[in-house]
Order: sequence, then structure tokens, then C-alpha cells
Amino acid sequence: MCGVIGFFGIEQPVKTAVDLMTALQHRGEQSAGAAFALKNNEIVYERALGLSPELFGRLRRNPFAHDDVSAGICHLRYGTSGARQSLSNAQPLYGRAPWGEFYLGHNGDSPNFEEMRADLIAQGAVFSTDADSEFLVKYIELLSRERDPLQAFRDGLRAYQGTFAITALLKDKDGFKLVAARDGSGNRPLVLGKLGSGFVVASEDSAFELIKAARLCEVEPGTMVVISNETRDHPRVIPIARSKSVRHCVFEGIYFAFPSSRMFGISLARFRETLGARLAKCFGGRIEKGDVITNPPDSSNFLADGFCPALGIYPERVFLRRHFRAGGFPQSVRSFTQGTDGDRDETLRKKFSIIPESIQGRRVWILDDSIVRGKTSRSLVSSLRKNGASWVGMLSGSPPLIGPCKKGIDLSHLIAASVPACEEADIEEVRKSIGADFLGYLPLEELKAAVTECGADHRNYCFGCFEGREPIWGKW
Repeated sequence: MCGVIGFFGIEQPVKTAVDLMTALQHRGEQSAGAAFALKNNEIVYERALGLSPELFGRLRRNPFAHDDVSAGICHLRYGTSGARQSLSNAQPLYGRAPWGEFYLGHNGDSPNFEEMRADLIAQGAVFSTDADSEFLVKYIELLSRERDPLQAFRDGLRAYQGTFAITALLKDKDGFKLVAARDGSGNRPLVLGKLGSGFVVASEDSAFELIKAARLCEVEPGTMVVISNETRDHPRVIPIARSKSVRHCVFEGIYFAFPSSRMFGISLARFRETLGARLAKCFGGRIEKGDVITNPPDSSNFLADGFCPALGIYPERVFLRRHFRAGGFPQSVRSFTQGTDGDRDETLRKKFSIIPESIQGRRVWILDDSIVRGKTSRSLVSSLRKNGASWVGMLSGSPPLIGPCKKGIDLSHLIAASVPACEEADIEEVRKSIGADFLGYLPLEELKAAVTECGADHRNYCFGCFEGREPIWGKW
């Protein structure tokens, strides 16, 4: 679940790239990278482990004129394949072909890692990383023989057996080109925008707010958009291959993406409010007079905004989120995206503060968007008990996550992996594990109904992590 960015022909290109990466920092915290095309035909290429300020520091030490940048791509990595604390796995990745060179940033994943690796080795590929993103680079390189760059890219993307939303910077005899592409399932998001006389691409259109760019459209599933000096007025759209069915990731809307984004045709803020209202319909009858209704900020704010009005009650602010800063930039502290249990525990320890006076001797309900590994839920319940709550209930705005994913999200070590049918006995085990007095999940049919209520066709969404079946490849 990475963040990918691209731009071509815009003013203040480096500042814009910094703003876009800052806006999308929540999509990847393990490494950051950029490749910038200069007007003298050279390329500036930098990568760094950690958050985007680490990359910005490296770029400041590189003696190039920011106004000389004509195009570029950036990447924020949230690794699902390959070592996470490895600079070699940081993106963009570099590729070389008979027609020139290219840099590629990838958001996606694949269950076909071993098959593709064996296929590429048989064709003579040599790897420098242990991540499946490099397979895209190798397929493009191998298929570049006697092909023009765009045909090689199209054929290389077709050969990759997985999900992808990419931005790429190409350099050939005609100069630089920006490529943005999505696989046929449309599982990973990618949006095209206009900024002045140039173009921008990002994983989420909420990033366009920071740079005052106009949203044009989502990059269509199974297509490749090409922007160059020859196509600046009208970007070229090249078909890749469309799947039999589109399968947008529903978990993007539930949790991962920023709520002001419009993704896969729906407003995510409205979608989360709708989930809250449907959660109230399912469990509102259990709320007693005088109960405290609260939620851990920030990802579940809109869930609470939908839940409480549906019952005519008000949420109480019990949990406060600390917003750390690093290098002058907002620092994301998502425990979900941390690479190890130790990192998740440390993040949770720093993340929340609690106001004890509002809960002492009272029943408290926690509303949260999802329960993944259970660490956040367990920590919140424990904090409430230590601060005097007499009873704690937990309500999840999504069904039990039983995963895995293999399309771009790390859904390993799931606390509800043993709840395939959402049976009460299994949910009871999860309840005991997090220490709550009551645990309720939004039923899957209500999640699908929420997608429909927001104006989309739920049949075009992937619910595999909630259903225990993989709808694109039929394998994990």
C-alpha cells in the first residue's frame, strides 16, 4: 500500500513534489525516493530509509537547480514483499533498455512471486532486490528488445501477474516521458490532475488540495497514460489489458486512504459516515442511557460522525492523538504500517493520551474502523480500565479481517483469522483477547450495502480479506 506520485511540465516542481509526498506520507513510512528529469537531459535520483524528510534532506544536499526540473516521480514505500529496512528495496527502481533508461514506482503486490521469479531467471534476469516490484522492471527490460519504449512498457506490465498502480519516468532518444498505469482489476488507486499547464499524478486526489491542482479523472483500470512534450495538451492513453471484472480495494475506503479523497467513484468521508450509521443500526439497541461513546482519532472520526447522529447522541472525546513532528514535517504514527511488533508497540505507546475524568465509573463504547492485529484495541481497552471505566464495549466499522491480501496490504498475524464465518464462538475468543466486555463487527452484507448506498456497485469491489477468498486470481 505505497504512495506513488508523478508530474510533468509544472512550475515549482520540487516544492510540489515535497507537498505531494507530505500529503501521502500515511501511505508509506519505510522509505522514500524520487527521480527528477532536468532540462539539460540529466536525472537526479535519490532514495532514503524512513519518512520523506529524510529524502528531502538528501535532495537539499544535491546541487541541482530546482527550476530546471521538467518532470519526475516519487515513491513512499509500505513494503508487503521484500525486506522493509533495505535501501535497495526503496523506490523508484532503476531500469535500463536498448532504447534508454527508466525509473519506476510501484503500489501493489502479487501472490505469484515464485512463479514470476522462476520465469524471469529462466530468461536471464539478475535481481538486486528481494521485492516483487523489481519483476516489473525486469519484464520491461526483457521485453524491450526490438520494441519501442511504450510497447515495451505495455508488454512488461501485461507480463506482471499482480496488482499495480505505477508512475514511471522514461528517457529515450526523444526526451523524457511520464507514464502512469493501473492493472485491469483497478485494485490500487491512481488519479490524474492538472496543475497550470502541466499534469500531476498521485495515489489519492486529497494530495491535490495542497498544491491547488484540479482533479481530472482516475487512471482507468487496464490503461497506461503517457505525458510528454508531444502529448502535453492531450495525454496519450494506451490500453494494457482489462480484467474480466474490476475489483477495487474496499479497505482503502474503510481505513487506509485519507478521508477527503474521492476514490473509486465515491466520497470516502461519506462512505465512512455510512458505515457508522449502519453500525448504529446493528448495535444501537445495546447502548444504555449514560454510556460514553468515543473513538480513537483520527481514522475513525467519520465512523463516529455517522454512528452517533443515527442514535441522536453525541460522541465524547476520551482519546487524544499526539501529532509528532520530524524535521518540520508532520510525522505519521500509524501503528498499522509499522514493520515489527516492537515498532507497533512503541508507536501505540506514544500515539494516544486519555482524559480519565469523563469515564470513571461509567460504561464506555469504543468505535473503531477495523480490528487488524488487535494491538490497538487491546491497548485502548486496557487504558480505559486503568482509568476507571466500569465496562468496555468495542464496535468495529468493518467485518472481521481474516485475510490475507497479496494485493498491496500486509494482513499478516490477524487476530480474527480464525473467524471465517463470523460465528459467535470465534468472535468471543477475539473479545477475550482484546479484554473487552462486548465485541461487535459490522456484518459483511452491511459493508456491501454501504458501498451501494454511496453510489458504487459492490460487485466491482474486492472483499477478499473479509470473505476468506481471493476474487482476482483465486489464490493467496
